[in-house]
Amino acid sequence: MNKKILISAAVVAVVVIGAGTAYWNSKPRSAPEIQERIDRIVKSREWNIFGNGKQRIPSWDITVELPKKITLEKWDTVHSQPQVMFHYGRDGTIYTMNINGSDMRLLLDREELGKLPTGYNVRSPNGRYLSTHYSFNLDRTPCLIYDLKDRKIVAKMRTCWDGTFSQDSRSYYYSDTSPIHNQPRKIDLATGAESNVLPEKFTIDGELYYPEVDTQTFMINDELNLLIWSGSKTNPAGEIIKRVQAGFDLETLKLKEVKNYLTPACQDQFDYNPNQNYFICGDNMSHENYVFSKSNPDKQIENAPVRNVIQQGAWYFKGNSGNYGNTLLRYRQPNEAGMFDKITYYYDLQLESKDDYKSLNHLNLFISQNLAQQFDQMDLGSFFPPIPTQEQYDESYQRQLKARKEGK
Repeated sequence: MNKKILISAAVVAVVVIGAGTAYWNSKPRSAPEIQERIDRIVKSREWNIFGNGKQRIPSWDITVELPKKITLEKWDTVHSQPQVMFHYGRDGTIYTMNINGSDMRLLLDREELGKLPTGYNVRSPNGRYLSTHYSFNLDRTPCLIYDLKDRKIVAKMRTCWDGTFSQDSRSYYYSDTSPIHNQPRKIDLATGAESNVLPEKFTIDGELYYPEVDTQTFMINDELNLLIWSGSKTNPAGEIIKRVQAGFDLETLKLKEVKNYLTPACQDQFDYNPNQNYFICGDNMSHENYVFSKSNPDKQIENAPVRNVIQQGAWYFKGNSGNYGNTLLRYRQPNEAGMFDKITYYYDLQLESKDDYKSLNHLNLFISQNLAQQFDQMDLGSFFPPIPTQEQYDESYQRQLKARKEGK
């Protein structure tokens, strides 16, 4: 039996009474598989044995097959949708698929890599390079850069949790985070050569700073053409007694300006975002998903419902947080005729048994260069079934109620 990927869509209920009736009257009758899923939503809400169906999240399932002979993803594929990368199997093979679960392809096989991938996959904007963590002597934090065109390892690092590719896909930046070092580093992707990004020491306002020990975090901000450096001085007890931020020209790496580019929520740590117009700060475990734009890095936009912003106010994603991190959140837009205000999709793997599923984890989103330029205007909803309308819901309810009364 072919394995299948299943996306369970949880519909969070804020009902808009009567919305979308005219829209659906102008459409042909729903396909059987769509109707079946609407029936499931109605049944789980109206006839839940615990009596709390309308408070619980209904589910919408979208299934696609994982071919036995799967196609290898070409590094320069022109994508029509954002890509979801994930691991499957004991060998950690990395796959990629469209955001709606269609067109699954093999990205990188463990046998070809020669290492056991463990997650946190990031692709360069042009799609050629992949950074991924791998397991080494039970340590799951080492990281490597793989060239998907020439099919070879470019470089290996101690870790790369804060790593990012440059917009021109020529460089990779990360921190050398050994116990006594925190030096910003750069990899030339054409040669694999590594180097320190900043000088060994520099002076700000008369005080000497050493990036190797004084770095808190740093950001590659292509929008402002800056490397934003956040540093500190500590006392013998390790307590921070002074903070400083500075902007270095991204091309010359010369000091450009000393000022607070980042807010206190971001001065020690932040996350790069799949939609690279944004970055995220705050403690995710405390539901702090503070969204900032690279063009205005000191102005908070919102506290997002989950970690990553795909399209602000419309689509959000949380994928690399263990078994509970595979969340794709969709908000109903003004031009959509659905009765629910948002839908949450969960990516699960269907096993041999029809009702047996395995939750996918270590999911990462990739927005390719050809999509990134006009991405905020892209209609992602067109790749998914429409949100059910009040009319569809009522029709299903009356039909199922009649069948129950007739003992069917």
